[in-house]
Amino acid sequence: MRVLICGLSKTGTTYLAEKVKRSLESFLGREVQEVFEPKNIEHTGGGLLYKHKAYQKISKSDEVVKILSDSGPSADTIISTQKYFDKKIMIVRDPRDRLISGTFYRWHKGHNPDPEKFERCLRLTKHKENYPDDIPFMFLYNQNPVFFSPGRADFGRSYRSAIKLMNDLDSDWHIVKYEDVVDEKLDGLGKYLGFSVVDNVSVSEGRSRVARSKSYGNWRNWFTSADVSYFKPVFKQYMEKNGYDFSDWKLNQVSELPSKEGSDYMLRIYGEELKETLSINRTLQKKFLALKSLATRAAMKVTRSSLSYKLFPRVPASKPYFFVHLPKTGGTSFREALAIRIGNDNIVEDYRGHRDYKNSIVFEYIEKQNDFAGFSMQLSRLRNPWLVGHTDLERYSDLFEPKQVVTFVRHPVERIVSSYRHKIRKNRISCSFEEYCQKHVNDNFQSRKLRGLELSDIGFVGVTDRYEESIRCFNSMSGLNLPVLKANQAPMVVDFDISKNLYEELCEANSLDLRLYEEANALLDLKLKAANQ
Repeated sequence: MRVLICGLSKTGTTYLAEKVKRSLESFLGREVQEVFEPKNIEHTGGGLLYKHKAYQKISKSDEVVKILSDSGPSADTIISTQKYFDKKIMIVRDPRDRLISGTFYRWHKGHNPDPEKFERCLRLTKHKENYPDDIPFMFLYNQNPVFFSPGRADFGRSYRSAIKLMNDLDSDWHIVKYEDVVDEKLDGLGKYLGFSVVDNVSVSEGRSRVARSKSYGNWRNWFTSADVSYFKPVFKQYMEKNGYDFSDWKLNQVSELPSKEGSDYMLRIYGEELKETLSINRTLQKKFLALKSLATRAAMKVTRSSLSYKLFPRVPASKPYFFVHLPKTGGTSFREALAIRIGNDNIVEDYRGHRDYKNSIVFEYIEKQNDFAGFSMQLSRLRNPWLVGHTDLERYSDLFEPKQVVTFVRHPVERIVSSYRHKIRKNRISCSFEEYCQKHVNDNFQSRKLRGLELSDIGFVGVTDRYEESIRCFNSMSGLNLPVLKANQAPMVVDFDISKNLYEELCEANSLDLRLYEEANALLDLKLKAANQ
């Protein structure tokens, strides 16, 4: 008996194929051929030839063939070869659950994911696990609002293709739901096949690693109301075609989300060995990203329209702002929250040393030409322009009014400790903390970076250890309604102690920063009091 199992990726095809293969072998009393995800199928000598980069197999009289309709043989190939199979099974899944599974699975090491994008998504996922309502699930798929309008069209197109294939198949196909496979409700499938389907089948270790929750309905926990608004029209036709209740979009109220379904799963399938591979190919990767950025800029000119903000109300146009990102003060969290609200296309970065720096307008106008006027003109063309970076306030002091400047400050000793831990973790230094402090590179670091303006003249100054209060105050002033993210944080470990004498020495050496920190706290208190009146 030849059995064909077909479905979109992340619909349970692997598990179902294993169950059917074991069941068929039990029924026949012998092993049958397994053909796992061929990329193409060709007619040959009255039979079929299954082709994959890792193998080629000739069809046999007893076999179970599993194909993916979205990344395997074309629809025309599936239709032209279906008559060679005795039994044909199409598995379908609630597209809301499939979206969650596919979003996390895209970080599998075999997909060669970009490490920086992985780390960003991991931070957002961990935040959403602790604060489910803060971030729509769609932001775990793509953090740029410019994506959302064309992205919705792409989602819709893929499901329309799946529906067209199903409409073109012969009438003797059996449709099974992923949810019924999970619940072992397969009497109908057994009747169609002519033999009982075995329960509790285990998948081989190499393939079981892709399994995430082995359940369904988890979209009710991971989705927000914004996700419902976005995906409801996309999934309507497919859900109704396959008997899913389109009227039911009720969400669960949860206080946290299981990491085993999110961040832990991402780490498991990402694989440590990938980091070595990517570091070897770093040069090629940089060239690719440079070319990709040119294409992205061209595409963004087309997509940067009112459609891009259809789901999220467009932030009112504004004049340019300058975020002085002092390292280890919570600036990464602020920058990523800003990107979620106004889109990455409105953010210009000045992070010298970052791999995309030479593709930025900062490098083009400031570094190469020293053309601050030209840079300012380019910046002003954006709808909600923000310049952010690890840079001195004085570098751009002529381009921004004091009220257009935003920054965060931190207790100087805590910032120095955080900086030391970060550099140790990244293998940038190997000295002791005491030796690190003796270099004096951090003495009054924040005061030096903010030289040129009184703190009270700066538009907004947040305090790192009062981050949530700071964001609430900033939102009240700006109307941007930024989410509270906690990105780029060091692990919560105590790996060394600071003696009282060293602490006092650091406070004395950083007296200007300490005064800056105290003033920032006082200013924040005043603004919070004004906001609450």
